[in-house]
Amino acid sequence: MEAWWFEEHVLAPARVLISATRIGAEVEDAVAVSKLGLAIEGCFRSHVEDAYEGWPSGATTDGNTVGACVRTAEATLDVVGLMWLDFTGKVFPFRAVVTTADGTGSLVACIGSVDADTGAPPRLSADSVIVPVRNEDDLVIGAEMIVGRRQVPIAWTRAFDRTG
Repeated sequence: MEAWWFEEHVLAPARVLISATRIGAEVEDAVAVSKLGLAIEGCFRSHVEDAYEGWPSGATTDGNTVGACVRTAEATLDVVGLMWLDFTGKVFPFRAVVTTADGTGSLVACIGSVDADTGAPPRLSADSVIVPVRNEDDLVIGAEMIVGRRQVPIAWTRAFDRTG
């Protein structure tokens, strides 16, 4: 992935969303969040197989949905969602923490609920859902997922980093 692409499709849009959202609040522009989610998927496609040992050989991603996008700090967005795996109709939870500062930026990408033995992403049914977890002030403080009829916490495993 070229540096210009990362800047144009991940960092620049993240800066706009950060500037329009107060710290602790969810980003309200669903279209912009969807576009950022697509760019994050592009980062997964470009980096995860080479950077993350537990990734299934030859697998790729095939779309995503963002369940929560929150400005968590002065220059940080926390994006959590589900990503389709390898054109199978199965999904896995992803998290991307995008930080922008001083004209640079970074993305830390995580996979949720990986297999404890292999590190492989789970293959969940497409009806799984990411739900924001809120505090008493109605601010998002995390995310969990609904798998089947159960709401469960997500254990995150760092998959790769990208800087620009």
